[in-house]
Amino acid sequence: MNNLSLKTNASSDAWSGPCTDSRIVGWFIATILTNGFGVVSNFIVLLALIVYKPLRRSSSSLLIIHCIVIDLYATAIAVPIDTIPLYLGPTWPLPPTFCKYQGLYLYITYAASQYASAVLAFHRLTAVICPLKFKIFTKRSVVNFKVTNYFFLVLNINKNFGTNFTVSVFLFVKNLK
Repeated sequence: MNNLSLKTNASSDAWSGPCTDSRIVGWFIATILTNGFGVVSNFIVLLALIVYKPLRRSSSSLLIIHCIVIDLYATAIAVPIDTIPLYLGPTWPLPPTFCKYQGLYLYITYAASQYASAVLAFHRLTAVICPLKFKIFTKRSVVNFKVTNYFFLVLNINKNFGTNFTVSVFLFVKNLK
């Protein structure tokens, strides 16, 4: 049996403080520590790719940097933004803008991360299957296309989603001003 007691904003207007359930507090601490480690390790790898010239010369360095930047965003921003409200509890007064755009912070990051990993895997697979023609796939323009193609792909697969996404981003930025 689950003995967690959940309150909703409808049942209480006052914030009752952060969650005291040891399971949620433990999960929160583990998540924040894991993400802290992810930020530090991704930053070290990014720094190594930028500073160490032989790594920069690799044809897949831009794709690896692409994966690292997405992972840095996920570990430093997206996951903590999604985790902290659970710790604060259901009576914490979240701003309406946060609730409206919460999916933008996290789920788009997961999709972008999966795409970046798939592009990197495809790049490596191409090197193994077509080693003689691989030089074509290492041109800067081709690699840049692989990195930026995700956004065009998402917007064109489902035009309704693309329109909603574009409008949502516009409204989000407009609300920040």
